[in-house]
Amino acid sequence: MRKGKLIAIEGTDGSGKQTQSERLLNKLQSEGYSTEVLSFPRYDTLTGKVVGELCLGKNLGLGVGSLFDNFAEADAKFASSFYGLDRLAAKPDIERLLNENDYLILDRYVESNMGHQCGKLEDPQERAGLRDWINKVEYEDNKLPKPDAVIFLYMPLKISKKLKAGMNELLDAHEADENHLKNAEAAYLELAEHFDWIRVNCSDDGKNPRAITDIHQEVYKNISKLN
Repeated sequence: MRKGKLIAIEGTDGSGKQTQSERLLNKLQSEGYSTEVLSFPRYDTLTGKVVGELCLGKNLGLGVGSLFDNFAEADAKFASSFYGLDRLAAKPDIERLLNENDYLILDRYVESNMGHQCGKLEDPQERAGLRDWINKVEYEDNKLPKPDAVIFLYMPLKISKKLKAGMNELLDAHEADENHLKNAEAAYLELAEHFDWIRVNCSDDGKNPRAITDIHQEVYKNISKLN
């Protein structure tokens, strides 16, 4: 039996997954809990670089670049396999960190695969089929550790668009495709309800973002219930 609890931080585009993962890490450590964070894809590893450069078009030093005109349009099962391979390669590290710590926070995990890939399918039955397929491959076949809690940060796309409008940053294949982000948002909301994830709204009025500190406090309140 593993020692630690596994927390997956998921969310729509621009919801602050990395920020909230880091805040939760700092809070748990300040409370005396041994805690680590892993972020996926792991762009500092070979499997992560394959996802980041060959699929998403990031410059990660492979010298190849993207192999796809638009990876957001690639076949859902085909695309999900790249991400799944990176998580499978990380399985020994995940298991080790769980056994060495009270908490392991994952900034994106299997559930990200479901959100982004299910968003490519319009038919509800096909989305459900893909959802179950990803769940089986990653958790049953690959035997990845299952999260004790999934925190779903929901930032409406129209707000995240406004937040990114003033930022000068290079977008990857998914981030640059607004239609993909819109469909992924709908898929995430559907998945959150199906799996009963812990939903944290990042906007109170649908027009403006909540303060980062307020969101963090709600996230921590939910995680503290696991103790």
